[in-house]
Amino acid sequence: MRLFFAVRIAPDAIRAVTELQKVLRKRWGDPGFRWVSADQLHYTLQFLGEIDEVLLPEVKEAASRALPGSMRFALELSGIGGFPGHKAPRVIWVGATRGGNELGVLAARLGRELRSVGFELEERPFKAHLTLARVKGPAAEREAARLLETQQVGPVAVSVVDAFVLMQSTLSPRGSTYSVLGTFALGSRIDPGATPA
Repeated sequence: MRLFFAVRIAPDAIRAVTELQKVLRKRWGDPGFRWVSADQLHYTLQFLGEIDEVLLPEVKEAASRALPGSMRFALELSGIGGFPGHKAPRVIWVGATRGGNELGVLAARLGRELRSVGFELEERPFKAHLTLARVKGPAAEREAARLLETQQVGPVAVSVVDAFVLMQSTLSPRGSTYSVLGTFALGSRIDPGATPA
């Protein structure tokens, strides 16, 4: 099973992101990007990779231990960038301003609990990002680097984060499909300034 933990965004925020994708596609043309579909938009918290199905209960238990003391928060989708860097990006993403630190704290707590029971996770620093498109091939990477040099994206939407999910990614020739294996609700307290998108 190929597993990861993620935060999904509210329907209004999804609509705002898909509108942004349309604007960028019109502005940029078709330089060889594969745009992420609306049903796959998310912020990854932790990526576990291939896990034996017998370990699934242990994965869920570790996630549950990350919940005490958590609280809902507002996440503002804003900014644009590329991974692994602007010079040859293979991924184009939207970042997060308000709520980005809270997302990082949640990812760290989840990672700590998963590592405590022996799961190996990526060591690179957490960067809150929602993938807009994947870049295919060196020519497309060069074009993406050129486009990102001048492209700016302000606030896109605000979405209240009240849970995170355990997702299974199933690979096929047509790409990945995602299914939710568990939902983990955050505490009921919330930033008073948080409003749904």
